[in-house]
Amino acid sequence: MDKLVHDHKPKSIVHATLQIVDIAGLVPGASKGEGLGNNFLSHIREVDGIFHVCRAFDNPEVTHTENEVDPVRDL
Repeated sequence: MDKLVHDHKPKSIVHATLQIVDIAGLVPGASKGEGLGNNFLSHIREVDGIFHVCRAFDNPEVTHTENEVDPVRDL
């Protein structure tokens, strides 16, 4: 940013910010009240954009709702 300001000499400088908040995803049975259920939709409604992160690693200390890691299925 400093180089761009130096080279182009804009009238003003506005630094951008990005706030990322983790919202737990849907789980099997969400439509029947499991996990966050309908609360998930109210959380998503409050954001301006969504990053979809899909797990592609296996770690026995990190649980998965389907008990196995399958990124293709999860996407």
